[in-house]
Amino acid sequence: ELIISMVISLSRKLFDRSSEMHKGIWNKSSAGCYEVRKKTLGIVGYGHIGTQLSVLAEGLGMNVVYHDICKKMSYSKSHQVKN
Repeated sequence: ELIISMVISLSRKLFDRSSEMHKGIWNKSSAGCYEVRKKTLGIVGYGHIGTQLSVLAEGLGMNVVYHDICKKMSYSKSHQVKN
């Protein structure tokens, strides 16, 4: 959940907007901010945390690719990237 919140925060430039708000600047512009839907998330390591992350990311409409040293069974639509 922390990774998903960071992905959304970075895609929406939440940290920049927070800094502007603390300086007293009200910026209504959403230029450079993106939705995460239909974006691709790459996961390195598809253990317990990686599989749970892929389920959450696919719930947001993201495409998921992963790499692991062992061949793993994919969850839902995610697929393993070859070396």
